[in-house]
Amino acid sequence: MLKVSRLKIGLNYNFFSYRTKEVNLALFRMFFVICIKQIYVINMKMILFGMMNVSLNLK
Repeated sequence: MLKVSRLKIGLNYNFFSYRTKEVNLALFRMFFVICIKQIYVINMKMILFGMMNVSLNLK
């Protein structure tokens, strides 16, 4: 009886830790994507701003 309950707890724990790992991975991926998008948007703005400055300077 003790062995069975122990096994059950072990399985539940493994399942739970696996789930939390998956959730953490998903959250991390979302965070990563958001960060990349932010950096990309900022870079695009900087590039466009730089192009505008260059075109103004060329005039």
